[in-house]
Amino acid sequence: PPFNFCTMIEFIEHLPAESAERLFDKLAMVMSPDGLLVITTPISRTTTGLNPENRFHAHEWQPGELKGALSARWNDISIFEIGQFSMAVVCKGLI
Repeated sequence: PPFNFCTMIEFIEHLPAESAERLFDKLAMVMSPDGLLVITTPISRTTTGLNPENRFHAHEWQPGELKGALSARWNDISIFEIGQFSMAVVCKGLI
C-alpha cells in the first residue's frame, strides 16, 4: 500500500542534486495521491549549492530551486524558513 506520510529531516543536503531528484521520483511512486511529504534542510547561501564550511553536504538547496524540483511531482508546496539557516518544506497533492 502507498505511504500517507514521509519525512526527510536534514537528509537531502547529503545527496548530490541529481540523486535527490531520483529520490523525489521514487517517493512520488510510493506515496498515496493525498500523502504528505515533509523535508527540512539548510538553506544554501551560495549559488553553487556547495558549502565550503561543511564537507558532508553534497548539495544545499535554495528555496526556489527545491520548490522547482518538487513541483514536477507535487501540486501544493509550502516553504517555511526556520531561523536564518534552515527551511521546512511541506508537499501534498501528487501530480
